Amino acid sequence: MKSKRGISPVIATVLLVVIAIALFLIIFFWIRGFQKEVITKYGMPIETQCTTVKYDVTYSGGTVQVSNAGSTTIYKAQIVSGSQSKYTGQISPASSATQSITCSGGKIKVIPYLLGTTQAGQNREYACSNQAKTISCS
Repeated sequence: MKSKRGISPVIATVLLVVIAIALFLIIFFWIRGFQKEVITKYGMPIETQCTTVKYDVTYSGGTVQVSNAGSTTIYKAQIVSGSQSKYTGQISPASSATQSITCSGGKIKVIPYLLGTTQAGQNREYACSNQAKTISCS
């Protein structure tokens, strides 16, 4: 009879535990990648603050004017016309910002952005897509 060698039961058990932990970590970080990062403004979720954004948009002579009619500062506004996309600067309450843009496709869409804070304390901008306005420019 030939002598057969294998790994000891202790080493086999340790290897199984290490493989199980590695698989758990891989699955954990994979699932964690699907979670949205929580961004807050004034201690509330930024999505809630988006509902308080109130602004008016006018277009005249190749210039879009975005007027902040609410009490929340708009970090910036994205102005989209056709394939063009431009941004305004910060718009404080009761003030406005202008941006020149060529009307393309007969419509201009304005999307307000707010600046919030992550749980790690970093500033992040958030597009309030539900508050976007589309105006006719033709």
